[in-house]
Amino acid sequence: KNEEADGLYNLVHQYMKQRERVPEPTSSGLLLAWLQFHVRRTATALRKLRARAVEMDNELDQDFQNFDFEDLVEAKDCLLNVLSVAEEQHGTI
Repeated sequence: KNEEADGLYNLVHQYMKQRERVPEPTSSGLLLAWLQFHVRRTATALRKLRARAVEMDNELDQDFQNFDFEDLVEAKDCLLNVLSVAEEQHGTI
C-alpha cells in the first residue's frame, strides 16, 4: 500500500512539472496560457487525490483491521502540498 501512496505522490509530482507551449506569442497569450496550465494541473492533481481518497475509504470499510493508515497520512501530505501550490498560484494572480 505504501507503493500506491508513493505512486500517487510521484504521479502528482510528475504532472505538476509538465511543460506547456504558449499558443499565442503575445503578453496576454502568455499570461492566459500560464493561468490555464496552472489551473488545469492543480485540478487534475486534486481529481487524482480525490479518487485515491475514495479508494482508501473503500479499503477502510472493507478491512479496517488491515488498513495501512500510513497511506492516509501520505495522501494527506500530498494534498497539503497541492494546496500550498494552489495558494501560491492564487497569491500570484
